[in-house]
Amino acid sequence: LNKFNYFENYEFIFEYKKLNLIIVLDISGSMSSSFDTYYYDQFGNQVPIEGAEENSNKSKMEVATNSVNALLDHLNPSDRFGMVLFDDYAYLAKPMDYIGKADLDKLKKHILDIIPMNGTYMEAGMKSASDLFKEYYDVDKSEYENRIIFLTDAMPNIGETDDNELFKIFKENA
Repeated sequence: LNKFNYFENYEFIFEYKKLNLIIVLDISGSMSSSFDTYYYDQFGNQVPIEGAEENSNKSKMEVATNSVNALLDHLNPSDRFGMVLFDDYAYLAKPMDYIGKADLDKLKKHILDIIPMNGTYMEAGMKSASDLFKEYYDVDKSEYENRIIFLTDAMPNIGETDDNELFKIFKENA
């Protein structure tokens, strides 16, 4: 007996809630490096990896922006999407709106054109996303899910940099 025969006469239908999604993207200078040129030790010091070639892999920014664009292809027209960027400041890159209203090709091009620079003010990115979500906190939870996806190499150096303080913001959103 094939272990999959049990399911051959069944049709599986998955229904998903509509999504309110905010992407928060770190566009600081460290995002221009590849994953294999350095790492941070437990004290936050940058440690180069011996023998790593500067251009051997895609940059963190390339991986992040390609991932965001791939995710956009999986959203439904009734899902809402917004985007916050942060470096020394937080920037509202795309206000929350239905993905069905967006020009996806233009949006994807803009995302791929992002250039990393400056510092890492993670707290500002978190707070900006939280503020963007305020009007969606009380949505019908049986119809919508609220989600924030945070893409960063996690080395804040401006504003609040303590893990405990940053986790408080995450907990408040949760």
